Amino acid sequence: MSKARNGKVIRPARLTARELARLSTLLREARALRDVATWRRAKAVLGYAQGRSAITMATQLCVDRSAVTKWVGWYAAHGTDALRTRQIPGRA
Repeated sequence: MSKARNGKVIRPARLTARELARLSTLLREARALRDVATWRRAKAVLGYAQGRSAITMATQLCVDRSAVTKWVGWYAAHGTDALRTRQIPGRA
């Protein structure tokens, strides 16, 4: 199995100007709401889509490379909504 080039894991349909704008909007919303987890995911995916490596983004955000890879996969499969923080079901 060969390695994917930066940004190539994400389908071309997800790399349109409109989709990149949605990612930027999600990043701003997360910052305004102080949702660090969503901000970190959006920042990582946006950087990856712009051609930075998963390792570079992981180092910049102080997370493991596998986390960035997982987030990119979520985005590639389900779009920006997959990066939002959700409540965990069940008892508090």
